[in-house]
Amino acid sequence: MRRKMAVRLRVPPSPTVVWRKTATGQRRPVVVKACEQTCEWVPSQWEGSTTDGRPIYARYRHGYLSIRVGRVGQRIQQAVRSGREIVGLTIGDDLDGVMTYAELRRHTQGLVAWPKKPPRKRSL
Repeated sequence: MRRKMAVRLRVPPSPTVVWRKTATGQRRPVVVKACEQTCEWVPSQWEGSTTDGRPIYARYRHGYLSIRVGRVGQRIQQAVRSGREIVGLTIGDDLDGVMTYAELRRHTQGLVAWPKKPPRKRSL
């Protein structure tokens, strides 16, 4: 006798995007002045700073892309631990954790303005 197995579907959370607004109320992307890739594989992650001096941290793990920013003058550790998530997107499945810089730029186009030049990779 065969037993029926329950199938669990993972319902991705709806994307969250926090826009910066100009004085006139127009939306504008967060502009990154410099960044480096700190890990290539599971999770893919980048650290950097914005043009207004805030640390920015991007991480892609378990199919979820999270981008957090800290306050002006803070260190990157504050963006990682307690930074405000400005982008949260479910892109892949639970086992996905690899993303290229080109894919990062494509998925966040219009939300975060990354430098065109690929970032340097941090060596151990």
